[in-house]
Amino acid sequence: MLTRLANVLTWLLRLARYAYLLRVPIIVAAIFFVFPFAALLQHSPLRPLFQNLFLMDGGNVMWPWPTFWSTMAALILAWSVLLTSRIVLLNCGDRFNIPPCMAAELFGTYNVLLLERLDSLHDAV
Repeated sequence: MLTRLANVLTWLLRLARYAYLLRVPIIVAAIFFVFPFAALLQHSPLRPLFQNLFLMDGGNVMWPWPTFWSTMAALILAWSVLLTSRIVLLNCGDRFNIPPCMAAELFGTYNVLLLERLDSLHDAV
């Protein structure tokens, strides 16, 4: 009984450490997920403030560039959340003395090299 309680407590403390390290990607992902609902639902108090952000027409004709750029912004935001979360989960053993959740061996060599290249591009920006 005491051993099981110690295991559960250890698991909860490890989860709390990961949640602390991943706090920024979690907050950004939550805002990214909730924002369209807050902006477009009929009874949302934020609707008058944010609904014009989704109005992307050019008068009488459909203008493709605002839709393209908002889609690119959403894609880049989602990619940065994914990339920063993966970096923290892969390197937390070396940087924070927490056992890592993921191992680089789970991914192929090509994927790791590609993600390292994308990470260097992400850091350059």
